Order: sequence, then structure tokens, then C-alpha cells
Amino acid sequence: MNAAQTIGEIVSAALAAEQAKIDRDYQDEIARWALVTSANNLARMISEASSASVEEAFNALTYVPDACLPLLTTPHGWCALSHLVAADLGLSLAGSLLPTVH
Repeated sequence: MNAAQTIGEIVSAALAAEQAKIDRDYQDEIARWALVTSANNLARMISEASSASVEEAFNALTYVPDACLPLLTTPHGWCALSHLVAADLGLSLAGSLLPTVH
């Protein structure tokens, strides 16, 4: 603590640090929501291209290693993950699963 700081500056710095933490937590929550939404949509696409249910496909995605989760953010990652899920469930996919990118 700097002796030249006023009480207002100290409180302001503390509040700013707390707000930055809240902002980081909020951004982390949005990122988690985005990954779950991507996984849900990929599971739906896998289900439509195979004999698996959406629940089976999503459940198989939950066993993908954490290091592979960034694959949910790219179209080619979806293709790779769909093949991992298909291999895990012993499925044959009708075509390649690439999402439409706008």
C-alpha cells in the first residue's frame, strides 16, 4: 500500500480487481456454454448421419480427452470428433460431418 493513496483510490482499486475477476468468470462461463452448445449440435449431426441417438453421441463426446475439446471450435475439428465418436460407438457415418460456417 502506497502511503500517498487515498481511501477512495484503495477502494477503487479493490473494486476494479473484483470486477475484473467477475468479468473473467463470466467469460469462462460463456466459453463453457459455447462448448456444450457445440457438442450438442455435433451430437445431433452425428445422430442424423448414423444409427446412434443424440444421447449416445453426446455421451460418447463426454469421453473425448480434454485436450481434444478445442476441436469443437472448428469445422475440421467437428469432422475429426465425429469420426472418433463413430469409432467409439462402432458406427458408420453417412458422409463427412462439416458444419456450415457463415
